[in-house]
Amino acid sequence: MLYMFRRNMKSGAAASAEARFPALVWTIGLEMVLMLLMGSVDTWMLSAVSDGAVAAAGLSNQYVTLGLLVLRIVTVGTQVVLAQYLGAGREREGGRAALASLYLNSVIGGAISLLLILFSGPLLALLQTSDELMPAARSYLIWVGGSLVLQSLVNGLTAIIRIYGHTQLAMYASVGMNLANIAGNAVLIFGLGMVPALGVTGAAVSTCLSRGLTALILLLLFARLTGIRFRMPSREVFHPEDLGKMVKVGIPSAMETFLYHAVQTVFIALISHLGTEALAGRQYAVNLTMFVTCFGSAFSAANMIIVGRDAGGGRFDEAYKQTWHSIRLSLAAVFIANCAVILFREPLVGLFTEDTEVIRIAGHLLLLNLFVETGKCLNMNTVSALRAVGDARFPLLMAVISMAGISLTAGYGLTAAGLGAAGIWIATGLDEWIRGLSMLGRWRSRKWEAAVLVTQHKTAAPAKGGVTAAKM
Repeated sequence: MLYMFRRNMKSGAAASAEARFPALVWTIGLEMVLMLLMGSVDTWMLSAVSDGAVAAAGLSNQYVTLGLLVLRIVTVGTQVVLAQYLGAGREREGGRAALASLYLNSVIGGAISLLLILFSGPLLALLQTSDELMPAARSYLIWVGGSLVLQSLVNGLTAIIRIYGHTQLAMYASVGMNLANIAGNAVLIFGLGMVPALGVTGAAVSTCLSRGLTALILLLLFARLTGIRFRMPSREVFHPEDLGKMVKVGIPSAMETFLYHAVQTVFIALISHLGTEALAGRQYAVNLTMFVTCFGSAFSAANMIIVGRDAGGGRFDEAYKQTWHSIRLSLAAVFIANCAVILFREPLVGLFTEDTEVIRIAGHLLLLNLFVETGKCLNMNTVSALRAVGDARFPLLMAVISMAGISLTAGYGLTAAGLGAAGIWIATGLDEWIRGLSMLGRWRSRKWEAAVLVTQHKTAAPAKGGVTAAKM
């Protein structure tokens, strides 16, 4: 099997971007759909306990998500730098950057885990968490947040393995983690034999255990597939040039995404005042919306890999055309997926709850997703392309203007006007379209060509779009 994947990676080096793109989208998209399906099973299991259990997990996950966003400083920066190094034919430098990113992710992930464990109560209080939900939410945050150090390794290793061309193996590892999580949920949430029913805490413990198992498997795959040898942290591993490039892309990217989720956290606090039904309805709508979002995300992630390699190899025209190709296909896919969810919205939400008010709220939000998700799809594709070439500051600037200046204000005003959770959805859609159109204009201007981080060595052979495993 290992030989087959290596052979495919090398043969892909000579293939055009158009030939490689569908395979990347399919593999990444299938991984995302399966992971989301399993995540929905996770939510469904918690909903069997109560809607309050779902709401408690949703509140805690806001801080878990924010913790993961901090880790994006390293993860996104590594993806961009590594793809450009490999596209430029500089495999040794790429391997060095990959190893450094894993060490950094581990340190940062450990610090975040400790923070969430120590301050779980005060952090949840900031979200106006009710006394009814606080015990379950705090237990969930301690376990799931405390295992972020393991998730940081999983995310970093998965990203690196993808860039090296092994997208199928990354998919298998991710799906395996979720299967293990579901099996653990079945035992720990509801109890089995001598194992007591732990409810929300059981779901959190299962997540922690599955992350640890997956991190171990990915570490073994990383060492075998890339050929990179683990070494003690040193100046040779933490090369200043690599770190500077990672930070140049990673910090603006992480700040942009952090701002988005910070705004969403404020919105959740607003929805919390509307009652548990509104909060649960929002959570169910988000869970179903993720299936639509994954279409745009798959195209975006695949496009980022190809554009990064093209940029590193100096193939700017190919990168430019490839992104337009990705935008057209992803918008069509997201539109069709949205229509399908809208058509069956009530039966889909009914899989999670029998509460008619929760079903009504979630169904109304899903109707608005045709506006929100098409804008998000355009935004994701153009932003990921700009990041892939190293142009990360402009997206951050527009994020500050649009999210903080427009989305937050509109969301508060529309909610106060009586639109409830729907007002939040409308405000989010406005932000996605404003930023998406701005990013599209930036891509058309081609000013991003001056932002490329890596160039080919004068003595290096022309990059062919592929790479063999780096040795260190």
